[in-house]
Amino acid sequence: MRKLYIILILFFCFNFSDTYAQFKLDLYSGMSLNQVEQPALYRLGHSPYFENKNIFAFYNLDLNLNKRNEKAINSLWLNFGYNFNIKEKPLKLSLFYMYKPVSHILNSQNMGLILNYSISKWEFSLGNNTNIYSYLKKAQNTFEITENTRLINALNMMYSIKYLFLNKDKTWNIYLNLSNFNNILIDKEINPMLNFGSFYKFQDKKIKIFMDLWYQQAGLCNIRVNYYGFLLNLGLTWEI
Repeated sequence: MRKLYIILILFFCFNFSDTYAQFKLDLYSGMSLNQVEQPALYRLGHSPYFENKNIFAFYNLDLNLNKRNEKAINSLWLNFGYNFNIKEKPLKLSLFYMYKPVSHILNSQNMGLILNYSISKWEFSLGNNTNIYSYLKKAQNTFEITENTRLINALNMMYSIKYLFLNKDKTWNIYLNLSNFNNILIDKEINPMLNFGSFYKFQDKKIKIFMDLWYQQAGLCNIRVNYYGFLLNLGLTWEI
């Protein structure tokens, strides 16, 4: 994992020297809370974004602050994509990979693709992913697990419907989003999350502050254990 992180940093530093390149960086702090998890989980993350002509890439690293003895990394999201038009309609196609430790003996790896389309005040995303749960090597040796070390959950639908209350060219905005995924977790199709957010761009439009509040219900049409009831992120975006 550490080697992969170093490669990502070198990739962004090398490509930033290109004349046509655009670069921005998200820095945020967050809190996750539900009725079971006490005390709340405090998080810190960053997400550098690189774009060169029609190609873009970013990663999102989310770290635990107060429960590092359980797991230091909450999630790592890698994304590579391409911008294109069909009949003058802008589309984005992304390939992604997410690594998420579940516990000290189990982790989750998720990979898939997402298609994004924006029009006026609406943003739509539709995708598909495959999730793989795996026992760690240390756990396999400790508990002598030799069979069924992996569980593969294939062909899961991903979706997001986002509405901005003001035009996109405004210096500030608020929005609502119904989705079963974000850069921290991916949920089942029948368990959507509700996201309320807002942002403000300063006059030079190089710096933007934002707030995202996610509500994750215990389950819709089924009974399950949820990750957290609420996710709150506060941060800023710096365009270089």
